[in-house]
Amino acid sequence: MASFMRRISDSRWAVFVGTALYLMIPLIMVRGVVYEHSIMVMCFVFTPLLFRGIIAVSEDRTPAEIVLLGIAAAGLTLSYFKVSIILLPVLILWSWFVLKRQEGHRLDAFKALLIALGVSFICGLVPVLSGVVDFSNAAGLLFDPIEGWKHHYSFKTALSLWDPSGLLYRGAGQDVESDAAFFHIGAVPLLFLSFGLALPQLAEWRKTRSGLWFLILNASWLISIWFAAGPAGILGGHLDVLRQSQQISDASIPLLWLSFAWLGWVAWLTAIQLFNKRLVPALISTALFLLLPIFHVTEFIMPLFRDIRAPESFFSTSGLCFIAGAAALAAVEIFTVCISTNYRKILAVVAGIIVAGQLFSMFGILTSRFLPNDLFKEYAATCQFLKTAPLQGRVHALSGRYFTITLPQLAGRSLDTESAARVMQMKWIRHLEVAGNASADAQRAYLNLAGVAYILLDKEDPFSPKQMQDFYRSIYPVAFENRSFAVLENQNTLYPAFLAHDFVVLPTGSYALAPAALQLLPQNIVTVEQAAVNQSMPGFAGMANGTNQIALLPSFQARAGEPLVRIPLVGNRTDDYQRMSYQVSPSASGWLVVSEAYHPDWTVSVDGHPAETTRAEAALLGTYVPAGSHEVVFQFKAPAWYSLCLAIGALSWLVALAALLYLPSKWAPEQWRKWWTGEKAQG
Repeated sequence: MASFMRRISDSRWAVFVGTALYLMIPLIMVRGVVYEHSIMVMCFVFTPLLFRGIIAVSEDRTPAEIVLLGIAAAGLTLSYFKVSIILLPVLILWSWFVLKRQEGHRLDAFKALLIALGVSFICGLVPVLSGVVDFSNAAGLLFDPIEGWKHHYSFKTALSLWDPSGLLYRGAGQDVESDAAFFHIGAVPLLFLSFGLALPQLAEWRKTRSGLWFLILNASWLISIWFAAGPAGILGGHLDVLRQSQQISDASIPLLWLSFAWLGWVAWLTAIQLFNKRLVPALISTALFLLLPIFHVTEFIMPLFRDIRAPESFFSTSGLCFIAGAAALAAVEIFTVCISTNYRKILAVVAGIIVAGQLFSMFGILTSRFLPNDLFKEYAATCQFLKTAPLQGRVHALSGRYFTITLPQLAGRSLDTESAARVMQMKWIRHLEVAGNASADAQRAYLNLAGVAYILLDKEDPFSPKQMQDFYRSIYPVAFENRSFAVLENQNTLYPAFLAHDFVVLPTGSYALAPAALQLLPQNIVTVEQAAVNQSMPGFAGMANGTNQIALLPSFQARAGEPLVRIPLVGNRTDDYQRMSYQVSPSASGWLVVSEAYHPDWTVSVDGHPAETTRAEAALLGTYVPAGSHEVVFQFKAPAWYSLCLAIGALSWLVALAALLYLPSKWAPEQWRKWWTGEKAQG
């Protein structure tokens, strides 16, 4: 942040104030300590580096700055890919602001930025291409109420900018109160912004280089708020707050309107000065800011935006940087021009105390989210039971609290899903799990297929209603219980694999038929995906009829198939997670279904001969085992280009970092050093 401020101001005080404000904005503490998305803290490192780098590359156009900007963008991409997508519109607008200032050198500056983009592509995007491809198989937000998330995690009222304590909008509803911390700035920085825009004594300053950067920074954080307002927009979000504010104090209603008017006033003053007093473009831009829900519009232009469930990220990843920089520039100028030297020190101390006070107003969040030590003692005892429990199989954790993801480490058992959010599940597994929520019978079938041996109940979890816990208790017996947790036992788990003789053929990609798979399982009939139907295969029981129905052969409509046979795993799965081996009786034949999510990169061999994997039971890994077979081995083999992309990315980072360290050093040839730092061009 300090390097960013040095690029836009020659004042040491502006650099100090901007950096201090950026560090003291409560959201950094909230993200880093309170919320589970601690990786977001990396955004607060890379964001100012990116904005600084765009200026430096446009102005200097040196290889050193080009590479530095490229690896800063790559670092953000590797830290949090989604945020690099979120920042894209703001980075484009920021680049436009910066290029507009490069009169006579715009084409050269644009070319330099394109080269930096190429560096970021090689160092940042190439290494994660395999992850992007894999995520296309993930559930993501497939079943989540994403529109509800978008409305919840959006900017609602400018009053949240002023009031970190939340006292003034208390009673405005959970959508405002619970996550307003994402927008807390505090009164002091906002007053600096307001005075910096409005004071006539600063009119000439606003025409200088520093003053113009102040206006650009103001426009930038307003744009970030515009996007952060989500599907409702600025005015829509404000009206939503008013509609939900039956419990808010009467005195706060005028403050809500005043804060909205203040935001419009700031947008107007910024626009009218950036447009050199031209009324029409200033009016249009201000009206669009207040009335147009730009996030909703962008969803139709950029498809990736449709999966963004938290529009507030636009502000937290970029707006905070801009608003801290703008407030710092205005504060230094106000203290220099408008305040007598006799009062500067005392007012600076008072302002600092008030700004620091906003941190203390956030401490309640820290203490309210602490969990009692006894909870973790009982959790450790529960994990110890699961570690020694007799049944083999996974754990299904009924908990919305993320500490349960430590079960594989503490209990030596895998989970059937990574967390309550289930974002990283394979989409076909998500379909199967959702189908299992339809009824008690469907839930039994799902847990059996998923290889779940034990169900963990987090009894005090606020996200696991007692009614749901009682539902599971009515199905499964209790194997272990203490004050905070209960472990239920599933004796009918099909972990780690089973052999089924009778089957129904589904077309490829038909995992939406997961409910049918769960209904057929109690009849000992499995579903398998095949591009071509071979009705002469032993055990053929029917096929899909349309997109949502199964047509069984008449002979299977009144009877069940042959019993399912559990097949044990040879060896210990923890020795090699990418290999599974099973021994099948030579007298048996049928479909071997593994309690493992299907993935296209699994391969299989039967008695050493390559065979074909298929998606079985809408979501699981399967293959056909003919009679006379003995050994079935599944091996996970990622495509070679995955490793190639990783190698290219790692090599590019080594080259870039070596260049940044070696070329400006005294050991580099003088000609190289001058080219790298731009001395030759300047000379």
